[in-house]
Amino acid sequence: ASLSDGASVNCLPLDRWSSLHSPLPVGFAAARYLSPLCHGDGGLSAARAEKALCAAISDELARRMAEAEPTRWGSAAAVLDAVPVSDVTKRMLEHHRAVLAQQTRMYLRAAHSAPRSSRDRAAAQAALFEDMDELDLSMSQLDAWGRGAEASQTPTAVAASPVGNSPAPAAKSGGFGAAAAPTRKAKGGKKKSKAR
Repeated sequence: ASLSDGASVNCLPLDRWSSLHSPLPVGFAAARYLSPLCHGDGGLSAARAEKALCAAISDELARRMAEAEPTRWGSAAAVLDAVPVSDVTKRMLEHHRAVLAQQTRMYLRAAHSAPRSSRDRAAAQAALFEDMDELDLSMSQLDAWGRGAEASQTPTAVAASPVGNSPAPAAKSGGFGAAAAPTRKAKGGKKKSKAR
C-alpha cells in the first residue's frame, strides 16, 4: 500500500502506522459497539447487528485514514465522502464470516470425529487439506478483490496473478492444502543391482 505521494505506509510515524494495522472491531472486539444494543425485550437481530457493526467499522476506517494522511483528507467525513468505505466494510465482514465458518467446521470435525483406523486417519487428513485449501482460497479472493483483480477458484493462481491480468497457472504445490500433501513413493519396481 502507498500514500498519496507514492511513499510506502511504512514511512508513516509509528503511531499512525500502528493505528492502520490495529485490529478492526470484529469478533470479540465488536462487543463495545454491539453490547449497548442488546438491552430490551426484543434482543438484537442479526440484521441490526450487521448494520451497526458496518457503521462502526466504516467510521473507524475513515478515522484512521484521516489520521494517517491529514493533509490529504482533512477529516474522517471527507474520507467517507470520497471513498466507498461501506463497501470495504461489508467485504471484510463477509471474509470474516467465511473464515470463521471454515475454522468452525475444522474444529468440530477434530473434536467429534476422532479417527479409529488408518482409513479414518487418511480421510481426516484429506478433509483437513481440503479445509486448508478453502482458507487459502478465501485469503486469495480477498487479496484479489483488494487489488481489483478477478477472483479465481485456484488459491495459488490468484495470489500469483498481477493486477489486471488473467490468473497465472496454478503452482505445483498449494499453501496449506491438499496440493501440498506429501506423496508416497510406489512400492515395488526393479531393485538396483549392486556394483561389483
